[in-house]
Amino acid sequence: DMWMNNTEEIEDNYVFRENNILFVREPYEPNSIRWDDLDETFRKKSCNGAIVFTFTLAYIVFNAWLIYRTKQDKGNPIKVSIIITVLNIIGPMVIRFVEDLLEKHSDEGSKQASRYIKITLLRWVNTVIVVAIVTPFTATLNMTSDNDNLLPPVYAIFFTEMVATPIFQITDLFGNINRHILGPRKRDQRQMNVCFTGGGY
Repeated sequence: DMWMNNTEEIEDNYVFRENNILFVREPYEPNSIRWDDLDETFRKKSCNGAIVFTFTLAYIVFNAWLIYRTKQDKGNPIKVSIIITVLNIIGPMVIRFVEDLLEKHSDEGSKQASRYIKITLLRWVNTVIVVAIVTPFTATLNMTSDNDNLLPPVYAIFFTEMVATPIFQITDLFGNINRHILGPRKRDQRQMNVCFTGGGY
């Protein structure tokens, strides 16, 4: 009734100025409002969101193709799992960059939800779907040393995710580049302070 402004279904004392139904909700916290994006129209937000989501799907398809080609070239499970881990590390950075460039949100909650959906879909397809698709059904639970089996790549993925991802986060490569290379070369203190902010967690 609210979206169609159907005032006949609402009691008269709930109708604003006798011809409007108001949509009232609890406001966002002031710190979570993205003030620079509030002036964007719904149409522009929808178009930009569709562009970013289409890019994300294309990026996921590219990752799936890369993993598939690595597996089809009789790559050993460690090679496939390293490719998957590297794509799982780089993917969120690419999605974050494109999303910050194009997608507009009125509050931080919707921005984080959008980013979470894209990154979860990317990692889910990379780690589970592609590996399950390229594994022949008859070799799903076979534990022989054949590279077509499912369990050796899954074991290798678990191992590389346990080792490579924490090492990458501990070394903080991009944070160190910002602090030690880019930061000292900035022209003023404000720009330098931006380089010394910590990375996201």
